[in-house]
Amino acid sequence: MLRVSATTHLLIASLNSPVATAAALWGVIMAVAPALQVYRMMRTKSSRDVSIGYFLLLLPGFLLWVLHGLLNRDLALAIPNAVSLASALILVAVATYYRLPRSSSTAVPPQRAQLTYGQNSVSSGAETEASPGPSAPDGPIRRALSSIKRAPPDSA
Repeated sequence: MLRVSATTHLLIASLNSPVATAAALWGVIMAVAPALQVYRMMRTKSSRDVSIGYFLLLLPGFLLWVLHGLLNRDLALAIPNAVSLASALILVAVATYYRLPRSSSTAVPPQRAQLTYGQNSVSSGAETEASPGPSAPDGPIRRALSSIKRAPPDSA
């Protein structure tokens, strides 16, 4: 017969409630959700859309909940928060990696902005990363738009 220590029995007992088990399982699913953001960062090679500060604020909370769950022998609390802690650490590491300065030899060249109107194609003549936003008075997009002749509105 398999002998189980009292500590192991208490840890396993914390998952005996169907609600505790469901909460722990769903907590693990929620904890791996940042993997979607990590995948996107790796695909686009950019972490511009990710708030690293947000995840840095979550990390101490995850750690405290893991410790609280372990000290109270509550696996339903400790396991999902341990997975959340690991996921957030990975996300912060990947986001930080993509924000590090790169040498110019490995940089991906930016694409040129191009505006198509009917059969005419207008190139902005500038790179999209360096071009000013739409509010800039002399931006390449504004110049391209101003060079297009608009058709008169249909009078019906």
